[in-house]
Amino acid sequence: MSKTSALKPAKLEVDINCETACKLWKHWKRTFDNFLAELAQEQISTAPPINKLQLLTNFVSAEIFEFIEDCNTYDSAVEILQELLVKKPNEIFARHLLTTRKQQPSESTVTVKIMASSRVEIVTGGNKGIGLAIVRALSKVFNGDVCLTARTMSKDWRLRNSD
Repeated sequence: MSKTSALKPAKLEVDINCETACKLWKHWKRTFDNFLAELAQEQISTAPPINKLQLLTNFVSAEIFEFIEDCNTYDSAVEILQELLVKKPNEIFARHLLTTRKQQPSESTVTVKIMASSRVEIVTGGNKGIGLAIVRALSKVFNGDVCLTARTMSKDWRLRNSD
């Protein structure tokens, strides 16, 4: 068995509305890229260049082909599939979930598990008292940005900001 046939990807057959469509696409795309790279290495220098678009159409299902049949280049077809199968996160909905989330009885005020899943934490009332303590604790353990908000800027904020 040649290395090329070992790297040959399965046909991309995925429902574009499936929750796992993005994960399946990313995996399939990586295997297809590996396959193309191996074909390019095995190709004899006098042979005509590999037609990536033809290969792509051979490795996608009829349902997926409908979206790329009018493409003239491999890159445009991949771009369409990328836009189709990789859903951009809905930032507004994510913010809504964050603001309407209720603290669970088993969670402490500073939940490291939640902090690890986001890149920015916002602490309201962070210029004094408990809010300031939370900001200090977050800045030590959180792998991201800590944004503090307050109704007014306290006079001694510069002193507090120094640690």
